[in-house]
Amino acid sequence: MRGWRRTTVFVASGRMNESPSPAALRQSGALCVRRSGNHSSPMTHGFHTAQARKANENALDQLLTAWTATREKWEVTRTLQAVGVAAFPSMTSKELVEDAHLNARGFFVRLSHPEVDVRTHTGIPWLLTHAPNGVRAPAPLLGQDTDQMMRDVLGYSSQEIARLKDEQVLY
Repeated sequence: MRGWRRTTVFVASGRMNESPSPAALRQSGALCVRRSGNHSSPMTHGFHTAQARKANENALDQLLTAWTATREKWEVTRTLQAVGVAAFPSMTSKELVEDAHLNARGFFVRLSHPEVDVRTHTGIPWLLTHAPNGVRAPAPLLGQDTDQMMRDVLGYSSQEIARLKDEQVLY
Protein backbone atom coordinates (compact mmCIF):
# COMPACT_ATOMS: atom_id res chain seq x y z
CA MET A 1 0.00 0.00 0.00
CA ARG A 2 2.69 2.49 -0.93
CA GLY A 3 4.14 2.86 2.56
CA TRP A 4 0.77 3.43 4.22
CA ARG A 5 1.25 3.59 7.99
CA ARG A 6 -1.28 1.66 10.03
CA THR A 7 -2.99 4.07 12.39
CA THR A 8 -5.09 1.37 14.08
CA VAL A 9 -8.14 3.61 13.74
CA PHE A 10 -11.19 2.16 12.07
CA VAL A 11 -13.04 4.52 9.76
CA ALA A 12 -16.49 3.30 8.84
CA SER A 13 -16.38 2.68 5.14
CA GLY A 14 -18.82 -0.16 4.61
CA ARG A 15 -16.59 -3.02 5.79
CA MET A 16 -14.54 -3.71 8.86
CA ASN A 17 -10.78 -3.15 8.57
CA GLU A 18 -8.04 -3.38 11.15
CA SER A 19 -7.05 0.10 10.06
CA PRO A 20 -8.64 2.54 7.64
CA SER A 21 -7.97 2.07 3.99
CA PRO A 22 -6.29 4.95 2.17
CA ALA A 23 -9.56 5.44 0.27
CA ALA A 24 -11.57 5.81 3.49
CA LEU A 25 -9.09 8.26 4.97
CA ARG A 26 -8.89 10.20 1.69
CA GLN A 27 -12.63 10.69 1.93
CA SER A 28 -12.32 11.52 5.64
CA GLY A 29 -9.48 13.96 4.93
CA ALA A 30 -11.65 15.84 2.49
CA LEU A 31 -14.45 15.92 5.05
CA CYS A 32 -12.05 17.18 7.73
CA VAL A 33 -11.00 20.07 5.49
CA ARG A 34 -14.56 20.97 4.49
CA ARG A 35 -15.89 20.92 8.06
CA SER A 36 -12.90 22.59 9.67
CA GLY A 37 -13.02 25.49 7.24
CA ASN A 38 -9.22 25.47 7.01
CA HIS A 39 -8.98 26.11 3.28
CA SER A 40 -5.33 27.15 3.54
CA SER A 41 -4.42 23.57 4.47
CA PRO A 42 -2.41 21.65 1.89
CA MET A 43 -5.23 19.09 2.08
CA THR A 44 -7.54 21.51 0.22
CA HIS A 45 -5.49 21.92 -2.94
CA GLY A 46 -6.72 19.38 -5.46
CA PHE A 47 -8.88 17.39 -3.07
CA HIS A 48 -12.32 19.07 -3.15
CA THR A 49 -14.09 16.38 -5.19
CA ALA A 50 -13.93 12.61 -5.42
CA GLN A 51 -12.48 12.92 -8.93
CA ALA A 52 -9.82 15.36 -7.75
CA ARG A 53 -8.90 13.11 -4.83
CA LYS A 54 -8.61 10.12 -7.18
CA ALA A 55 -6.49 12.13 -9.64
CA ASN A 56 -4.18 13.21 -6.78
CA GLU A 57 -4.26 9.88 -4.96
CA ASN A 58 -0.50 9.53 -4.45
CA ALA A 59 -0.14 13.04 -3.05
CA LEU A 60 -3.11 12.54 -0.75
CA ASP A 61 -1.68 9.21 0.45
CA GLN A 62 1.57 10.97 1.33
CA LEU A 63 -0.23 13.75 3.20
CA LEU A 64 -2.36 11.30 5.19
CA THR A 65 0.61 9.06 5.93
CA ALA A 66 2.55 12.05 7.27
CA TRP A 67 -0.47 13.18 9.30
CA THR A 68 -1.16 9.81 10.94
CA ALA A 69 2.53 9.00 11.53
CA THR A 70 2.82 11.83 14.07
CA ARG A 71 -0.35 11.11 16.04
CA GLU A 72 -1.48 8.38 18.38
CA LYS A 73 -4.68 6.49 17.65
CA TRP A 74 -6.89 8.31 20.17
CA GLU A 75 -5.88 11.71 18.79
CA VAL A 76 -6.70 10.53 15.26
CA THR A 77 -10.02 9.16 16.53
CA ARG A 78 -11.00 12.38 18.36
CA THR A 79 -9.97 14.57 15.42
CA LEU A 80 -11.98 12.55 12.91
CA GLN A 81 -15.00 12.22 15.20
CA ALA A 82 -14.98 15.98 15.86
CA VAL A 83 -15.69 16.61 12.17
CA GLY A 84 -18.30 13.89 11.81
CA VAL A 85 -16.22 10.95 10.60
CA ALA A 86 -17.27 7.63 12.17
CA ALA A 87 -13.89 6.49 13.50
CA PHE A 88 -12.73 4.34 16.40
CA PRO A 89 -9.38 2.70 17.14
CA SER A 90 -8.77 -0.99 16.91
CA MET A 91 -7.99 -2.23 20.40
CA THR A 92 -6.00 -5.18 21.68
CA SER A 93 -7.64 -7.69 24.00
CA LYS A 94 -5.73 -6.14 26.90
CA GLU A 95 -6.98 -2.64 26.01
CA LEU A 96 -10.56 -3.92 25.77
CA VAL A 97 -10.40 -5.63 29.19
CA GLU A 98 -9.01 -2.42 30.72
CA ASP A 99 -11.54 -0.12 28.98
CA ALA A 100 -13.39 1.92 31.61
CA HIS A 101 -16.61 2.19 29.58
CA LEU A 102 -16.92 -1.56 28.91
CA ASN A 103 -16.18 -2.32 32.56
CA ALA A 104 -18.69 0.26 33.81
CA ARG A 105 -21.38 -1.37 31.64
CA GLY A 106 -20.54 -4.79 33.10
CA PHE A 107 -19.53 -6.20 29.73
CA PHE A 108 -16.79 -8.33 31.25
CA VAL A 109 -17.56 -11.01 33.82
CA ARG A 110 -14.91 -12.52 36.07
CA LEU A 111 -15.80 -16.08 37.05
CA SER A 112 -13.98 -18.71 39.05
CA HIS A 113 -13.24 -21.97 37.23
CA PRO A 114 -12.28 -25.16 39.08
CA GLU A 115 -9.28 -25.88 36.86
CA VAL A 116 -7.93 -22.47 35.77
CA ASP A 117 -8.93 -20.14 38.65
CA VAL A 118 -10.58 -16.79 37.88
CA ARG A 119 -10.96 -15.89 34.20
CA THR A 120 -12.42 -12.88 32.44
CA HIS A 121 -15.22 -13.66 30.01
CA THR A 122 -16.74 -11.35 27.45
CA GLY A 123 -20.33 -10.68 28.26
CA ILE A 124 -23.34 -10.30 26.06
CA PRO A 125 -23.22 -7.07 24.00
CA TRP A 126 -26.89 -6.26 24.59
CA LEU A 127 -28.98 -5.89 27.73
CA LEU A 128 -32.37 -7.58 28.00
CA THR A 129 -35.15 -5.80 29.85
CA HIS A 130 -37.18 -8.73 31.13
CA ALA A 131 -34.61 -11.53 31.33
CA PRO A 132 -31.29 -12.22 33.05
CA ASN A 133 -28.23 -10.75 31.37
CA GLY A 134 -24.65 -11.83 31.13
CA VAL A 135 -22.55 -14.93 31.56
CA ARG A 136 -23.68 -16.90 34.58
CA ALA A 137 -21.23 -19.81 34.65
CA PRO A 138 -17.67 -20.55 33.57
CA ALA A 139 -16.89 -22.95 30.74
CA PRO A 140 -17.83 -26.50 31.68
CA LEU A 141 -15.30 -29.18 32.51
CA LEU A 142 -14.79 -32.02 30.05
CA GLY A 143 -17.66 -34.42 30.60
CA GLN A 144 -19.27 -32.29 33.31
CA ASP A 145 -22.80 -32.64 31.90
CA THR A 146 -22.42 -35.96 30.08
CA ASP A 147 -24.39 -38.10 32.56
CA GLN A 148 -27.29 -35.65 32.72
CA MET A 149 -27.45 -35.24 28.93
CA MET A 150 -27.22 -38.99 28.28
CA ARG A 151 -29.90 -39.73 30.88
CA ASP A 152 -32.34 -36.77 30.58
CA VAL A 153 -32.03 -35.89 26.90
CA LEU A 154 -31.06 -39.17 25.22
CA GLY A 155 -32.82 -41.58 27.60
CA TYR A 156 -29.85 -43.81 28.55
CA SER A 157 -30.00 -45.69 31.83
CA SER A 158 -27.34 -45.31 34.53
CA GLN A 159 -26.09 -48.83 33.70
CA GLU A 160 -25.74 -47.97 29.98
CA ILE A 161 -23.85 -44.77 30.81
CA ALA A 162 -21.49 -46.70 33.15
CA ARG A 163 -20.85 -49.31 30.42
CA LEU A 164 -20.01 -46.59 27.85
CA LYS A 165 -17.62 -45.01 30.34
CA ASP A 166 -15.97 -48.38 31.01
CA GLU A 167 -15.49 -48.80 27.26
CA GLN A 168 -14.06 -45.25 27.12
CA VAL A 169 -16.76 -44.11 24.73
CA LEU A 170 -17.72 -41.45 27.27
CA TYR A 171 -15.60 -39.57 29.77
